[in-house]
Amino acid sequence: MTAPVGLSEDTQRNTLLLPSVVREEKEWLDHVSDHLTQEINKESTLSWAAFHASKCHNSMLPSINSMLPLFQDEASSFAMLRHCLVVVQAAIHHVNPGQKPVICVDQPLFAKLKQIQCGLSSPMQQVPVKN
Repeated sequence: MTAPVGLSEDTQRNTLLLPSVVREEKEWLDHVSDHLTQEINKESTLSWAAFHASKCHNSMLPSINSMLPLFQDEASSFAMLRHCLVVVQAAIHHVNPGQKPVICVDQPLFAKLKQIQCGLSSPMQQVPVKN
């Protein structure tokens, strides 16, 4: 099958892949229709994701990860909020000099940040804090 002339390279590539994609989707639909009368158990692969995952035979090792706190201090402490203002402003000015940084927080942190912002030097007072 050849792709229609005048289409971009990506569109042509996608057009050529279309028959195989349609065939795979038809396989899944046939699989589901064959199993509709059977009892569903843990090994059933009726969902789209489960069916296609069962066809993939890559043996990938699971990744080992964990979520650890970034800082020892509480995130809502005055020290951490002030640090947030300083780091955000420095990062924004490094990436895009002249751009005004904006920090969005929930209501309790908004009140604390406004208190901190009022007590800081003038460059920090220019950082808009949105609720």
